[in-house]
Amino acid sequence: MTTTTTILPTSEGDPFLSVVRFTSQLAEASEPEIARLCKEAEEFIVARKWLELASLLVASAELASSKISQKDFECTYSIICSIVKNANSPEDDVLDMVKVISAKLVQQPNDKASLRLKILFNLYSLLDHPYARFQVYMKALTLALEGKVTEYIIPSFKKIDSFLEEWNIDIKDQRELFLAVTNVLRENKSLVKESLKFLTKYLATFSKEDAQALGEAKEGAVCAVIAFVKASSIFQCDLLDLPAVAQLEKDPKYAPVYQLLKIFLTQRLNAYREFQTANSECLQSYGLVDEDCVTKMRLLSLVHLASDEFGKIPYTSIKDTLQLKGEEVEPWIVKATTAKLIDCKIDQINQVVIISRCSERKFGSDGFSPPRKMPPIILFSFWLLCIITCLPGRITVLADSDKSVLLRFKETVSDPGSILASWVNESEDYCSWFGVSCDSTSRVMALNISGSGSDKGSSKISRNRFTCADIGKFPLYGFGIRRVCAGKLGTLVGNLPSVIVGLTELRVLSLPFNSFSGEIPVGIWGMEKLEVLDLEGNLMTGSLPVQFTGLRSLRVMNLGFNRFSGEIPSSLQNLSKLEILNLGGNKLNGTVPGFVGRFRVVHLLLNWLEGSLPKDIGDNCGKLEHLDLSGNFLSGRIPESLGSCRGLKSLLLYMNTLEETIPSEFGNLGKLEVLDVSKNTLSGPLPAELGNCSSLCVLVLSNLYNVYEDISSVRGESDQLPGADLTSMTEDFNFYQGGIPEEITRLPKLKILWVPRATLEGRFPGDWGSCQSLEMVNLGQNFFKGEIPVGLSKCNNLRLLDLSSNVLTGELLKEMSVPCMSVFDVGGNSLSGLIPEFLSNTTTSCPPVVYFDGFSIESYNTDPSSVYLSFFTEKAQVGASLTAVGGDGGPAVFHNFADNNFTGTLKSVPLAQERLGKSISYIFSGGGNQLYGQFPGNLFDSCDKLKAVYVNVSFNKLSGRIPEGLSNMCPSLKILDASLNQIFGPIPSSLGDLASLVALNLSWNQLQGHIPGSVGKKMNALTFLSFANNNLKGQIPESFGQLHSLQVLDLSSNYLSGGIPHGFVNLKNLTVLLLNNNNLSGQIPTGFSTFAVFNVSSNNMSGPVPPTNGLTKCSSVVGNMYLQPCRVFSLTTPSSDPRGPMADSSTQDYASSPVENAPSQNSGRDGFNSLEIASIASASAIVSVLIALVILFFYTRKWHPKSKVMATTKREVTMFMDMGVAITFDNVVRATGNFNANNLIGNGGFGATYRAVISQEVIVAIKRLSIGRFQGVQQFHAEIKTLGRLRHPNLVTLIGYHASETEMFLVYNYLPGGNLEKFIQERSTRAVDWRNLHKIALDIARALAYLHDQCVPRVLHRDVKPSNILLDNDHNAYLSDFGLARLLGTSETHATTGVAGTFGYVAPEYAMTCRVSDKADVYSYGVVLLELLSDKKALDPSFVSYGNGFNIVQWGCMLLKQGRAKEFFTAGLWDAGPHDDLVEVLHLAVICTVDSLSTRPTMKQVVRRLKQLQPPY
Repeated sequence: MTTTTTILPTSEGDPFLSVVRFTSQLAEASEPEIARLCKEAEEFIVARKWLELASLLVASAELASSKISQKDFECTYSIICSIVKNANSPEDDVLDMVKVISAKLVQQPNDKASLRLKILFNLYSLLDHPYARFQVYMKALTLALEGKVTEYIIPSFKKIDSFLEEWNIDIKDQRELFLAVTNVLRENKSLVKESLKFLTKYLATFSKEDAQALGEAKEGAVCAVIAFVKASSIFQCDLLDLPAVAQLEKDPKYAPVYQLLKIFLTQRLNAYREFQTANSECLQSYGLVDEDCVTKMRLLSLVHLASDEFGKIPYTSIKDTLQLKGEEVEPWIVKATTAKLIDCKIDQINQVVIISRCSERKFGSDGFSPPRKMPPIILFSFWLLCIITCLPGRITVLADSDKSVLLRFKETVSDPGSILASWVNESEDYCSWFGVSCDSTSRVMALNISGSGSDKGSSKISRNRFTCADIGKFPLYGFGIRRVCAGKLGTLVGNLPSVIVGLTELRVLSLPFNSFSGEIPVGIWGMEKLEVLDLEGNLMTGSLPVQFTGLRSLRVMNLGFNRFSGEIPSSLQNLSKLEILNLGGNKLNGTVPGFVGRFRVVHLLLNWLEGSLPKDIGDNCGKLEHLDLSGNFLSGRIPESLGSCRGLKSLLLYMNTLEETIPSEFGNLGKLEVLDVSKNTLSGPLPAELGNCSSLCVLVLSNLYNVYEDISSVRGESDQLPGADLTSMTEDFNFYQGGIPEEITRLPKLKILWVPRATLEGRFPGDWGSCQSLEMVNLGQNFFKGEIPVGLSKCNNLRLLDLSSNVLTGELLKEMSVPCMSVFDVGGNSLSGLIPEFLSNTTTSCPPVVYFDGFSIESYNTDPSSVYLSFFTEKAQVGASLTAVGGDGGPAVFHNFADNNFTGTLKSVPLAQERLGKSISYIFSGGGNQLYGQFPGNLFDSCDKLKAVYVNVSFNKLSGRIPEGLSNMCPSLKILDASLNQIFGPIPSSLGDLASLVALNLSWNQLQGHIPGSVGKKMNALTFLSFANNNLKGQIPESFGQLHSLQVLDLSSNYLSGGIPHGFVNLKNLTVLLLNNNNLSGQIPTGFSTFAVFNVSSNNMSGPVPPTNGLTKCSSVVGNMYLQPCRVFSLTTPSSDPRGPMADSSTQDYASSPVENAPSQNSGRDGFNSLEIASIASASAIVSVLIALVILFFYTRKWHPKSKVMATTKREVTMFMDMGVAITFDNVVRATGNFNANNLIGNGGFGATYRAVISQEVIVAIKRLSIGRFQGVQQFHAEIKTLGRLRHPNLVTLIGYHASETEMFLVYNYLPGGNLEKFIQERSTRAVDWRNLHKIALDIARALAYLHDQCVPRVLHRDVKPSNILLDNDHNAYLSDFGLARLLGTSETHATTGVAGTFGYVAPEYAMTCRVSDKADVYSYGVVLLELLSDKKALDPSFVSYGNGFNIVQWGCMLLKQGRAKEFFTAGLWDAGPHDDLVEVLHLAVICTVDSLSTRPTMKQVVRRLKQLQPPY
């Protein structure tokens, strides 16, 4: 019995809960079960888990579907479908929800089929996501077919083309769509023609280049042929030359089918009779009736006859051809006329048929062309033509005059923009038509019609990827050929007309940036006088001809950015006058031919070229000026012969997989201006010979910026090769050895030296020559040591200097032109001393601020170095990153001194006088140093002359009071982070006058008194505010309720009292509110918006806990004795960890990284509890997001390794570095005594390690790996080659490896000091030295930070423990066994098949879930640090008395909480080291081992904190 009850959302519940309750009741579920389902749904709603909620709702609805009325069924699903609108979820979640809902609707196609189809259509209309709409439409097709309601969906097929444009789906999805539509249409016998049309569309998606996919189309091709033959009313089709159909000819099984199609399209009845005799069983197997086939073939044969015999056809010819009796001729003529195949008159007296019109039968993919009329007097026409063409003298009226050719050209193409409006027959002066140029005899010499290259096509297939004005999309393309965009607004569309060949005097054919498609007409390849062929930026397809029959005068062939495929033909070398060859941006494959070096300009970028570059490419390259081979898949060595191309000005080889070293022969390129070899897999030392390239302006040896924002888009999304890994093209794996030769840094014309993160090492270059041309130097993230030399201070035109994340020491020179630099970054080094008051240069003016204002077209042809300056300017401009924090994207200056050891007081900002203007924004980053003195010192002296100021001076030792007049000092202040200092006194009321402030962080200081009520009244732009961990008291000002832009407010860990202002309820943007650890009282206000983080724990709150969406954990309100019991619905069971609040993960979903260090001062509280740590973590993580937008604007780089298999023989040892002596398989076996136990120095999870003396000078460690731990030799090659490029001072150096099916070993440098496990065990025999322990801790932290943050994909160790940490004789520590467990890809976590690691050191979440992240290594490091400080092991036997499972982590937490930290440290350490620093390091180790992943610091933050606690050496 069907129940009818209309669902209406009640005031008691959500409509989604109503659906669950209603459908469960209909399904006769028990009350407990209904309650459980409603509770589960409520959990999903609170947690905004919309996908899980959708799954639950559709499951409930389908259980009740047999008992529910149609009205209620529709109403139920209307509510369910609304989730996709309510969810506001990421696109992937929306797709998953759509899949869940639509899949359930299709599961029961025979139950309410038409209603289910209606619901799917309603769901479709709710969606904004194009691909989600496509998925719903596909399900609708399935439902219509299986539910037998196809009549409701067939009308939509007329809109398929517009749907394709909207959905933007790939070829695979298009095929699926066309097949599904075909299947629906097959069910309706009257729609055979439409069914064949979509089946043909499906077959047309296959190309002959994709042989594998082509094979999948055979069955469809056979079905299409049989459908055409069977269809009695279809006489035309496009099947014959489709690659999917043509392949049948060579398949023995299907060859007869192809032969049959060929007969029906190209031959007469007699051919079919012969075929039928030989293949009768074949015809029967496909259900073909011979009589029907004969009928159709007779009509087709009659058309064939009419086409061949103009004018009159005797009855006898028809009778014989159609194999008829005499009286049957006229009925068949009538049949052909009725079918509209011919128009004719029957002359019964003379027994002839007079044809006036017939379908001209063309063979191939065109099938039949439209009917054409026959000439009335054919004989007279031929006679007249013969007389005219035989007349002597000049012919003034030609059938194919230039004017008529132009008019026919216009008729053939589509011109929606009316570009050819002046081309009219009435105009006699056709030489004045737009785009036409003539010689003195009025013969057309040039056709120049540049379109606007519209980027809007009806689909991916018909969309131009490159337009003339699209400079920014292809910023480094076009040296020597780029043009000014002077085309009209509009494009010509259609196939390129072959009539052009009639312009026999044509010298220039230039039709760039239009939408011409199809193949280039064959006749064009034979035009003898053509000098310029320019079809750049169209949609042309096909391949280049194997032989050129003409083009002997061709100088320019510009076919860039079309869709040409195939190989580059060798016949191009026969075009002796060719100078410019542009075939870039196509689908050309094969290898680069050596003869391209003979041309002057060559662009072959962004194709599918592969293999090694030919060694002879430079054998005859005297004319070569510009060579661009970027964005291909070229491998092997760079040919030395390119060094012979002495006229070469630009050489672009970036984005390939080229290997080995840069040839020293490049030193012969005296005219070379630009060399870019970035984003390859180059290695070895940089050749000093590059210093001979006296004209070199731009040297790019590595590049972490992406040249193209979307590599798939610029290559053409519809043109991708199956399985091609395009993301790897955006990565840089150039890892060089050694440093930069000073011959390079002395180059007189060098403007840009760009080599970030390329494993360069050694002393920083000291000789920079005169360097007056130098504008940009990026050597960041390498391993340079030593001091910044005096020579750099002479480089007065430097606009960008990035030396960040090296190992530089010493002091900065005051002579450096920092005040004039737009970007000066020395962050993350070990620099010391004062931040100088840099001297302003009085002799020359400052160079322009690094601010991008566009590319200059002229530079592409005259000054390529300026193009690179514009490119790096666009990428590195600081202002663009400031828009997220209140900036306007205008010019900005960024000076980063952070994370060093600078001391002294804050001085005035180092800006030149001419930089001080209202148009400049300024960012000063000085956090993480040892700066002291009064805050803000003189920092804001020039603030009133700047448009906006962003300041980070956190993690220092600044003190004093915040001056009352701060708002007058710096009214343009946007961000101020002065957290973790020693600033004291009250917060001045004038702070509230900083109306432009976006973020303010004064947490972890010693501020006192009340928060002034002025804060909030004028600060309309404020999004982040933190006064956490100070000594503030009094009430929270009501004025805070006016901070309507505020997103984050952290007032935790103070002495605030009173209630929570009710005005907070009106702060609709507030997502994080931290008020914990205060003395607040009263009730928690109701009506808050949804919070990501909310915490009022450890206060004196009372009353009920309101049902606020942000309160997802009861831990957010613990420690309020007057608060009613927490009944907030929680999605996570509160932790039962014995550490109590330490294990709280209430901030886990929001805070991504904790504070790097805790202050040494005690804020007047008892101890440093873990809840405070969690508060610091969340607040600091939030502000760090804002600050990172400013100070890390060009460090957000993603890179992923290319897996490349290296061929190796069974007994070959592949070396990553030269040891000065050969290391072979045989001498490794000999040196280890055939892996004898006497040479064993270690044993681990991956295998045993042996000491091997190769020679007197060379001792190495051989790690013999357990065969079978790896999935195969090829995978081993791919992974180990990436590890072989890793270089860090605290990683054991991987020197080489051997891999075969029977033996695998790694070759490492040998370290004589043993491992840390042995060091800890034996330290009772030696005096404890805090400096050594700190050094070991810092060394390993640096190694892990490098693996996590500078290697992409990041390398996770997964087995950090003392035995994997090796020492040398000076107690320098080195991490071993890195990367052998698993390389992590782009995702943040990775589900592994098992837990690697050692019990006691494995993070709890990893042990329980097998999900590993970098935070698992942080946990293991924390355990090692605890062992290093104490005399206990991770699972020390002495812990048995504390109970089962007790470990060193819990022991350390317990002693800290009880104030007994002294007892933790090993004997003698407490007396040897500074107590405060020891406790701080213990705190750091504890934070590393908390359960909450978000609270654990990153290893980079650990390094920063340890550096601040570094003892004097």
